[in-house]
Amino acid sequence: QALIAAGELPQPRRTLRFLWLPEMTGTYAYLESLEDDLDKMVAGVNLDMVGEDQEQTGSSWLIERPPDAAASFAPVLLARLRDELPGLKGMTDVSPTHTDLGAYPLYRQAEVAFTGGSDHYIFSDPSVGIPTASLGQGPDRDSHTSADTADRTAPQSLARAGSWAAIYAYWLAAAGPSEVIWLGHEMTARFKIGVVETAQATVTRALTMDDEETISAALAELERRLAYLFDRHKTALLSLRRLAPIECLADDMLAESEQVVNRGLSWAGRAAGLHAATLHLDAFPAPSPPDLSEEELEAEKLVPARLVKGPVPLESHMEKLVDEDREAWRQLLQARKGWSYYTLTTLALYWADGARSLLDIADRVEMEASTRDVELLLAYFRLLEKLGLVTF
Repeated sequence: QALIAAGELPQPRRTLRFLWLPEMTGTYAYLESLEDDLDKMVAGVNLDMVGEDQEQTGSSWLIERPPDAAASFAPVLLARLRDELPGLKGMTDVSPTHTDLGAYPLYRQAEVAFTGGSDHYIFSDPSVGIPTASLGQGPDRDSHTSADTADRTAPQSLARAGSWAAIYAYWLAAAGPSEVIWLGHEMTARFKIGVVETAQATVTRALTMDDEETISAALAELERRLAYLFDRHKTALLSLRRLAPIECLADDMLAESEQVVNRGLSWAGRAAGLHAATLHLDAFPAPSPPDLSEEELEAEKLVPARLVKGPVPLESHMEKLVDEDREAWRQLLQARKGWSYYTLTTLALYWADGARSLLDIADRVEMEASTRDVELLLAYFRLLEKLGLVTF
């Protein structure tokens, strides 16, 4: 605000809004009060556990991407701005190299997949539809304990969080057509890198295999994964419409991206073919369709449609269920241990659009989280149906 008032930054095109809310419950209440205006909200960033002293807490700076069902420009923009932080004037925790050519950060940082657990899981829900990445620090050995006190923060860490969030927010508020063109190219460049890395990972696996069937299955899985990544990249690119008209840009970027996908498949196929030739293997057979389990056959017949906006914290509704249903759910979770069920069921709910079968949803959750649990998803959606939160 000081820079805008001093004329050092142009007046932004869009409103910047700062929310200080009770976690989760405050966000539900806030969004419900503005339900008719959700489509006017361009994007957000969720700040949770920022400003920590990494040495005391054992944490890393984390960008948590939104769920794949809500693919958008948000995480790419946040990651690109992170890469600019070491070069900002006055930014600490940066060391020059031993030759003074270049510099590197002295803090831990990473970009991680969506797990939920904070307000971005509400904003990012496709039924709400506000592209929102999360910026925070974790894990924290003192989180949610009486040891989580103000002296666990560090001035340079707070400065980094403030600078990072402010640049992201101002960029979105001020962005016009030229900025959107740049961001579309940045998103496509990162997508292309991801395709090459994914194809090479398949090459690496295929070169350890010694029979036609497993090599063929690996190539088929690569084709399936790249189709999924391309579909999510397309959705993310089209989210730029929130900032400016991008039809011509999107067409060019998608055509370029599709060529890269085809080149990645060709790259892996040639490598696998050379490997097969050295082993004197026959031609690769077409992969056999998988045999579906009873649960998968049941899931194939069910198409869940959501009846309420926003994610569903099932634990908040358990008292409405009969004892038998509560106990069956408890035993199901006890057999799995840990909290993975929370993320898996949340991701599945995001994909439920009234058109996809539960089996298709399970396939997409597997692509996103590298875990397949059809039994869990069947039980979860059956409970949501009994609670009147979804219909089949």
